[in-house]
Amino acid sequence: MNKCYSSKKRLLSVLLCVVVLITVVLVPINVSAQEVDNSQTSDYYPWKDSEYPKIVRDGVIYTLADDQLIITNCNRADLPENLVIPSEIDGYLVTCIWSFAFEHAQKLISVTIPNTIYGIEECAFQNCKNLKSVTFESGSTLKHVMEWGFAGCSSLESITLPASLKSIGDMMFENCTSLKSVTIENNSSLVYIGSYSFENCENLEYFDVPASVEMISEEAFKNCYSLSRVDLHEGLIEIWGYAFFNCFSLPEIFIPDSVEEIGACALGCFEYEGDIYSNPEFVVVGSPDSLADEYAEAYMVTWEYGLSAPKLSSISNTTDGVKLTFEKLSGVSGQYRIYRKTSETSWKTLANITSNTYTDKTAESGVYYTYTVKFIGYDGTESRYDKNGLSITRLVTPTVTNIANTNDGVKLTISEVKGAVKYRVYYKTSDGWKGIDNTDTTTFVHESAKSGESYTYTVKAFDKYDSSSSFDSKGFTNQFIETPVITAVSSTKDGVKISWNKVTGAGIYRVYVKTDTGWKGLGNTTSTTFTDTSATSRGRYTYTVRCMAQDGKTAVSGYDKEGKSCTVFSTASMKEMQSKINKIQRHDGADKYPSSIKPQLNKQQKSRVSIQSLSEKLKLLLNNK
Repeated sequence: MNKCYSSKKRLLSVLLCVVVLITVVLVPINVSAQEVDNSQTSDYYPWKDSEYPKIVRDGVIYTLADDQLIITNCNRADLPENLVIPSEIDGYLVTCIWSFAFEHAQKLISVTIPNTIYGIEECAFQNCKNLKSVTFESGSTLKHVMEWGFAGCSSLESITLPASLKSIGDMMFENCTSLKSVTIENNSSLVYIGSYSFENCENLEYFDVPASVEMISEEAFKNCYSLSRVDLHEGLIEIWGYAFFNCFSLPEIFIPDSVEEIGACALGCFEYEGDIYSNPEFVVVGSPDSLADEYAEAYMVTWEYGLSAPKLSSISNTTDGVKLTFEKLSGVSGQYRIYRKTSETSWKTLANITSNTYTDKTAESGVYYTYTVKFIGYDGTESRYDKNGLSITRLVTPTVTNIANTNDGVKLTISEVKGAVKYRVYYKTSDGWKGIDNTDTTTFVHESAKSGESYTYTVKAFDKYDSSSSFDSKGFTNQFIETPVITAVSSTKDGVKISWNKVTGAGIYRVYVKTDTGWKGLGNTTSTTFTDTSATSRGRYTYTVRCMAQDGKTAVSGYDKEGKSCTVFSTASMKEMQSKINKIQRHDGADKYPSSIKPQLNKQQKSRVSIQSLSEKLKLLLNNK
């Protein structure tokens, strides 16, 4: 073994080591519960104020602030062993776990965190020594876990972190001595791994740093004695000092070309009897363009030639299949081999190509695929490959199979896509496609459509991970014509007169009458009134109206399926009633009733009725109003 300061050339590295060591000595990184000042000001811990309403469920204290619930504390004796945090209570979303909320909650054995939680603040679960399982609900929106979030959870053995997580806070898993496995979901958003985040995780065996990570901070994996494999990927920029210090079981590490900075004693270094040494058998793998060779020379560790994995740029569904895009390696000649796997199969070679894009036309809709790429040189040299790859559910492009104007708006019928859990409908504007809303069925009604306006629609399908299909860029166009509303139906001497509102965009209307077998068309008109001259027989008639295309044959609107009704008397009855009304109106009082009417009045009403009242009733009966 070699001391890191064994040559004059490495004096700068020694000084950096000393500075970092002094910093570690002077800045304490462990804060016990006894040292926490529970009398924090309301500016820092406002939830103590009585003005914030509290809800207590299963020993957990939820505080209502800004129309959302924040977990601010708990009654530790009342907690269940297996805690499932709800996503909402009484209509309020649970969005955050505040600082120290579950600190020292020794009853907790497992906790399930809902997908509505976007932040876990400092020391939230610190020193929950019996906590063995932490589960994040599918579709998690978690963005950050702050300092000491799960520090000291010494029974925690494994954890899967959601793809939405952007940063692992400083000391997040410090002293989780039983932690063996940390998995980060595919398509991760993780950018930052904080200082001391996994320090003293002495049983951690493997860590795959996602390609999205740009920085591994100082002493992030210090004293991970069992760590035997670490995978770094293109996109990583900085590895800070002592990042993998005292990782005795780690034999080698690959340095991507994208790395621009490696801090002091970051790789292959350890402490022995107060001095810092480098392990000459530790292997740093990288290309001549990377910092691997330079670091190996500075710290007297072994350097081996190796090509970076081609960086996977994007993956998406297209009309033709799954499209994969990656970055080519510079300064080499050869081909790129495309691999694919599923949850049930291992890596399978799809093709060798020379371009930087590939479309898998054999992918089946509804299947979740993972893709990766390896460079194969003409001289036989092979690059590394991203073992995580990029994943997506193959979703074929949905189509609009039918568009109809209905009473509620424009109704779209969508082709069902295997693997989709929802569909998003868009319409075209001058600025591009604008989303209207989502539907979890294959029908959708555009309720806010305006009559007379034309709309061009398209649809995307989405899977449970919120990955989307492609969409028809041409779209499907339809002019919305709203349903006419009948405003009056009345019996006249010429028949039944139907009136309705004028509909914007409509030129022709068709009137229907209901029969025993359904609606029967009576005729078309460009007016907003129509008289059914065939309604001469005594009976009750029901009508409806819909708008028609210019050809007068194609319906372009919905119609009122209930219709509006009117009662019609026979022509003879109508004439007789009209004659009686006229006679009544010619007399001033009841004592002047014609003898032919008097008996009817006495018999029907058995009480005195004014001539005006009788006249009005007869008119109402005649017009059925």
